[in-house]
Amino acid sequence: MLLRSAGYTQEEDKFLCQIYMEISHDPITSVYQTSDQFWSRVAYAYEAGKNASWNERTKKSIHCRIQTIEKATKKLHACLKQCESRRPSGASNDDIFEQAKLMFVHDPKYKGGWKFDHV
Repeated sequence: MLLRSAGYTQEEDKFLCQIYMEISHDPITSVYQTSDQFWSRVAYAYEAGKNASWNERTKKSIHCRIQTIEKATKKLHACLKQCESRRPSGASNDDIFEQAKLMFVHDPKYKGGWKFDHV
């Protein structure tokens, strides 16, 4: 029986996103690799550079975590665009961001709200 490991910490998320961005923006190898090769590289880099106290993560776990972060980020971005399009006079970028996060919470898929300020 497989045991589920603990959830990702904020530090793991930050590190994982950093690795993902570095590998996905590599102009040489990012174009000439399969999806499986890409995620193997991400998983390898994560395991090679992670803090020793963090849980070991599988390639599938890492892929799912990035997908979760990306999905929420895309949704928040859509909320930001809506809020920007009706920008009230004098509203700062911080005001718009807070409005977008409030809009985000109203989506039934994200009842817990935006959880990724750290990334």
